[in-house]
Amino acid sequence: MKIYLRALIPEDAFISYQWRNDPEVWKYTGRKPDVKVTPIIEKQWLEKVLSNNDEIRFAICINGTNDYIGNIQLLKISDIDAEFHIFIGDKRLWGKGIASSATHKLLKIGFSEYGLKRIYLTVNKNNIAAIKAYKKNGFKKDENFINRFQNSSKFKNQITMSVIREDFEKIAYDKGFQDV
Repeated sequence: MKIYLRALIPEDAFISYQWRNDPEVWKYTGRKPDVKVTPIIEKQWLEKVLSNNDEIRFAICINGTNDYIGNIQLLKISDIDAEFHIFIGDKRLWGKGIASSATHKLLKIGFSEYGLKRIYLTVNKNNIAAIKAYKKNGFKKDENFINRFQNSSKFKNQITMSVIREDFEKIAYDKGFQDV
């Protein structure tokens, strides 16, 4: 299934609010709303985060149908690195390779358009599917980052991973990825 990324817009809230209220979507994130999220609450939140200058946020959409199925973003963008986040909200499309494809597309944007040298993330150690998608795109456990936070309860069930530009480019070349 082919996908594309487009800029996330406030009107996406009228779909994404449903995902915010689905505990299965947030099972591995450690971040779940403490109130029921309405379309208005979600739209206000999107308007706020879309104005942040150190973030880029995209909607993941299906080619052909243009269905909006998830979000992917780079946060805390600096001159050299950024923090990666993704979720597929449409559970019918889990396990279809969409996260790997979307991850590849955003990494290419981060490395080629933003000139980043490293992209990092944290993932629940039990989220095997996500870890597999990250490894496919060159992410590796980042022991240096882990050691800085090993005593923090926030990172108790988390694995920190990162990918550097050179490793990503080698994997992309070896696999013949061309379509971004």
